[in-house]
Amino acid sequence: MVGSVPSWLVPTPQTEPVPDDFNYDLWLGPAPWAPYSFSRCGPRAEGAGNWYVSSDYAMGHISGWGIHHVDIAQWGNDTDDTTPIEVEGTGVIPGDGLCDTAVEWEVEHRYANGVKLIHMDIKTALKRAPQFLADWGCGILFLGSEGWVFVSRGIIDASPKSLLKSAVGPDEIHLPRTKDHMRNFLNCVRTRQQTICPIDVAVHSDTICHQGNIALRLGRKLRWDPLKECFINDDQANRMLSRPMRSPWHL
Repeated sequence: MVGSVPSWLVPTPQTEPVPDDFNYDLWLGPAPWAPYSFSRCGPRAEGAGNWYVSSDYAMGHISGWGIHHVDIAQWGNDTDDTTPIEVEGTGVIPGDGLCDTAVEWEVEHRYANGVKLIHMDIKTALKRAPQFLADWGCGILFLGSEGWVFVSRGIIDASPKSLLKSAVGPDEIHLPRTKDHMRNFLNCVRTRQQTICPIDVAVHSDTICHQGNIALRLGRKLRWDPLKECFINDDQANRMLSRPMRSPWHL
């Protein structure tokens, strides 16, 4: 499975005066105090928003973009209600500047059913499977004993091609469809039906991103208990599932 990766590193931003109409303390929330700069917290559309690659506020692209692909991989594996039981991997994390999240990574997750989910950034993936990604870019590649299926936004391909023409029988699994996530959410608010991606499903997908981030930072294989939602016999890894909050924020 492949995700996106930033092609730039972010230098330590210069301290600037906080704008009069901006509540910077509220913006920081429970994150550690840091001097204000537009580069850190301005809108990404204006060339700022570098909080995205700072571990004080986010996990970078391994989660921020990877979650969209992990979610589909979970769907295809019929594991929306659980998570992998083992994880190990490596990654590259810049040593200075504001960016201290993985810019390159290759993480392998193993499920209880034996299926392996391999999550990597696009640069690494191009080295591993250039025959797929040179034309399509990021996406999800399902490899099976009888062929493969590649899917991304607006793209689907397979080998053998007959897989694309296979009809889903009336007694087989039929997945819900939606072309508008916001409309789906609003409709479910009104009807009280389940959204196409319920919060529990999203949490499981997000957990996989956290598994990968922690494993590559520790540099060792980790075992996971999907029911207790914690690492098995690894206090150091479990401490990384949460972080101290800046006062007066608390849970």
